[in-house]
Amino acid sequence: FYCWKQAWDESQFYFDDLFNLTVDEALQIIAPKDEAKLRVFVAAYLNEISPNTPAAEWFPAFKELALAHGYAKNPKTYAKDEDAYQGHIADAANVLRVLLTGRKQTPDLAQMIQVMGAERVQQRLSILA
Repeated sequence: FYCWKQAWDESQFYFDDLFNLTVDEALQIIAPKDEAKLRVFVAAYLNEISPNTPAAEWFPAFKELALAHGYAKNPKTYAKDEDAYQGHIADAANVLRVLLTGRKQTPDLAQMIQVMGAERVQQRLSILA
């Protein structure tokens, strides 16, 4: 960060009083191909991956879940047949980023989830589950 204001601006999403993302805003940022499938993916994430999952175990579990819900394993695979997929793994991760922070660029997602805690993660992801 270049200054304290920038640090504050980049970390406000950790404070519930300052975070008020609506469903419409989230969907506008995410721009899903299929909203119903997106909602099923988010619900599956909430049911299958604990916010307390260690960072080293989080990504493999997340990747497996995303693949099972129609996300391609990488951008190259997705580019070959975009109609066959909801997006690629980074797009799936962006779904969580947006729902948790309102942004597509965040600190490390697995670590951020652990810092936010299970209750906050559950609450924020539930708007689309």
